Formats: sequence, C-alpha cells, structure tokens
Amino acid sequence: MRILLTSPVLPPELGGPAIYSASLAAWLSRRGHEVRLVSFGPRDALALEHGFEVRTVRRSFLPHRYGRLAGRLEHELRWADVAFSSDHLAAPLARALRRTGKPGALRVMIDAAWELSSRFGWSALEPDAFRRGKQGLRGALVARAQRRWWRTFRCLVAPSDYLRGVIEEYGVEPRRIVRIDNPFHGDLAALAPALSREPATLLVVARLVAWKRVAELLAELALLPEPWRLVIVGDGPLRAALEARAMALGLAFRVDFLGAQPSARVHAEMRRATALILTSRYEGLSHTLLEAMALGLPVIATAVGGNGELLGVEGAAISHAQEAPRGLVLSPEPPWRIAEILPAWIASGHAAACVARARSWIEERHDRERIFAAVERLLETLVAGVQPAQLRRP
Repeated sequence: MRILLTSPVLPPELGGPAIYSASLAAWLSRRGHEVRLVSFGPRDALALEHGFEVRTVRRSFLPHRYGRLAGRLEHELRWADVAFSSDHLAAPLARALRRTGKPGALRVMIDAAWELSSRFGWSALEPDAFRRGKQGLRGALVARAQRRWWRTFRCLVAPSDYLRGVIEEYGVEPRRIVRIDNPFHGDLAALAPALSREPATLLVVARLVAWKRVAELLAELALLPEPWRLVIVGDGPLRAALEARAMALGLAFRVDFLGAQPSARVHAEMRRATALILTSRYEGLSHTLLEAMALGLPVIATAVGGNGELLGVEGAAISHAQEAPRGLVLSPEPPWRIAEILPAWIASGHAAACVARARSWIEERHDRERIFAAVERLLETLVAGVQPAQLRRP
C-alpha cells in the first residue's frame, strides 16, 4: 500500500503523536509499504534509515500554516491509497480527503473541541459536561466543526473505551468506530533493568497546562513528610507560575523543574523515581502511563478518561486515593490525601505487586507488534472498501 501519515510534530520532540507516528511509519515501511509522513517538523533524522519519507510544512502564522498543510496533504493524497492521522491535524486532512475522495482513518486521542475551548477560555466546563451542556457560542462552533471533520473519515480509531464513548456522544455511528489500543513504543523483552531507585521521589511527565493540575499536586506534596520530593519533566505556559507556587509553599528545595527532555532522559528519570504521578482532569489514554508501567515504575493517576482502564478500576467510585490492581488511583477531583496512603503503599510491597501486574498487562494488551498489525489490517480494509467494523479487536 501507499500510505500517507500525518503528525503535528516528530522526534526528538516529545508527546504521543510524535512518538506514535514515527514508530508506525517505521513499522509499516519494514512491512514493505510505501510510507510518506507529513508534519510541521522537525524532520525525523531516522526517517531515511527506516525507509519512509518525511514532508515538512514550514511553521508560520497559524492560518497560513494550516492552509499550506491542507494543500500539501491534497497533493500527497493523489499519490496515496489511504491516509491515517491523529486528531491534531483532523481538519486539514478532512478537507484533503473530501477533495480527493481517498479513504482515511483518524485516531482520536482527545476531545479536541473541549481542549481548544478550555485552552482559549471559551468554556469553563469539564470535558464530559462540555459535550452535554451549554458550550457557549465559540465552544459550540468548535464542537460542530469537529463533528463535520469526523464525518469525513471512513473510520475513527478509539484507543480506549472512554474515547469510544466520547466519539459516540458526538453522533458518530458505532459501526464506524474501531477500538485499537495504544502501544508501548519499545521492545519489552530488551528493556534495560531499572537503575537504583531514589527514595521518596515522585515523577511528573506532563505539559504544564491547567488541566494537568500540577498546582494542586504541589499542595499535596506540602503535606507529605520530608524527604518526599517532586521531579517535573515538561514545559508549558504555567511553568513560571508553578515555580512561584512551589516557592510560596516552601517547596523550593523539594521540587525540581527539568523542563522538556528527550525520551532517553525521560526513561532514565522513570527508572530512578519511586513512582510516577498523573493528576490531570482529562486523559484519553496516557502514553506516559504506558511507558512507566512498561519500565516497572509504580504509577498513580486520577480516575479520568482512559486512566481507569489502564489501572483496572473501570466504573468504580473512587474516594481520595486507593489501591487498584495496577497502581494507585486518585479521585477525579482533589483533595487526594496522597500523604495518607502513599508512603505505606510503597513500603508495604503492594506497589511492587501492582508493578508486576502492570507489566503483564502491557505485554498482553499493548505490545507494539500486535497493535500496529491491527492498524495495518484496518488500512487494508479501507483500501479494499470493506466495512471497518468487521475488524476484530487485537
């Protein structure tokens, strides 16, 4: 097949779309397919080695950038048999698909309408309430546009049951939705052993935006006794405010802001930390949790979005912080009272038992070979004109 992939960014930049797209492009190329990947960049230095082509669109003023991207995608689609994208670039790809009539699949990782509305202050609603409530004029327009984009794709891929429900709430017919998990982008059998773990160290890997709720986590850290400390990997618009917040809480010497780091450094920090913590109020299905679980790091996460599916508490009512089969789960809203359970959970050996179950879960459900093989089968069905809903879950 001739396959067109899109991604907003590529390695060495971090994030699920960058890692997923480059990894999938390399895998499909090894399978003998012709692959082109269109992105805003930076150009993946490994693309030539892995046998796929990268087409970059120069960054500029946002409307101009997306206009050029739509033109580039339309040009590339005249070459391709099928397109596959993550929803960060759904709008320009949808336009190109309409103009060329080519089949395409969209991997939905977020409710982009809610994220945009929240980021720009168009709506103060929580994600689930946004889809069901009064979204405001701008929020409603974005939600309507998202429905229109999604209708263009022959198939929408949901990496979690939560996101399948989100897609259905926007009016997409269930027969057009295929459930394919997110993979762990590495060789599980070849993972290096963990370095000596630093005692009492919590790790955050996240973009520093409001819905990641790092400010609320700092307040919880103030209640944890020393020597508990926090290492934060990631950057974003709230970094300066969060540094000031840590100072005001008297945590300046217990919090390290490392900024954005390459994947190798992120994985090194995961091998050092005592546990990874994710306190966001919205997640589709977190790549960060997948990586931490695969690397043998105890994980702590709020029971929102697809997090509960990873930790094993689907549908459960969570009060503050409590143990789950594959980690420590927090209530969707603070206070989480981490200080009341975290030290004992680590010291008791229960965290180690969760790690063993989590690693087994990753091997069973999130192996890259199985997941990408399912994506390949999906693209083959689209090229053949077969109904995607006939695919079986991998």
